Amino acid sequence: SLADFPTPVANVITLADETAYLITGTVDISPNRIVVGVKNTIAGTDRQNDILMSDTTGVMFTMDNSVTPKVTLVFDNLTLKATAGTLISATGGTADQVTFISTTITATPNGGTFSGVVFSMRTSSLTSFSTNGFVFSGTNPALTFRDSSATNNVGTVFDCTSATFSVVRISRNSITASSGNTFLNATGTTITTAANIALNILSGTSTHLVGVDENTASWVFTANQGITNTSIA
Repeated sequence: SLADFPTPVANVITLADETAYLITGTVDISPNRIVVGVKNTIAGTDRQNDILMSDTTGVMFTMDNSVTPKVTLVFDNLTLKATAGTLISATGGTADQVTFISTTITATPNGGTFSGVVFSMRTSSLTSFSTNGFVFSGTNPALTFRDSSATNNVGTVFDCTSATFSVVRISRNSITASSGNTFLNATGTTITTAANIALNILSGTSTHLVGVDENTASWVFTANQGITNTSIA
């Protein structure tokens, strides 16, 4: 329950360092928001029933390396709902990570912003944004999206416009681009090592990719359905 979290101060809950929080049932922290500490895990045991939500009109989770260095934030096996605002704002460095494992994001207008973080969403995670998805800027070590689904989204799920990544890995996902939705915007994106897009199933009536295709340098598209793959000579 809300009472099991640290006491809010001015509607801000600051998580204890190196602490895991177990969500059981629906936990509504409204109108509060959360500031992340060092090495936090927020987990459930059944994501269909274990839900963490807030109606804050700001950012539900804030992670800032300049305030708290060496941040690791893991969401595991639960549903997240930022019903009136943005799910997360994460500003990090090379050692800072945000990981979603078997996590459903729904009833959320905006996914949020990331800069200087290792981003990973995997293992049957699901995004459903009603306004816009995740926006990346600055230099980021890695972006991984695998074995997951992006459906019923509005706006752009992964907006990487002008961001820099060492590696991008998008693989084995089910991606549905409905009317007005873009899955990936990589206009102006810089890849310093490699970007691999493989074994995804893409469907729907709108645009899957903007600013990148099978011929873009440093990007390799392999065995995808619904988009053109890179021709390997």
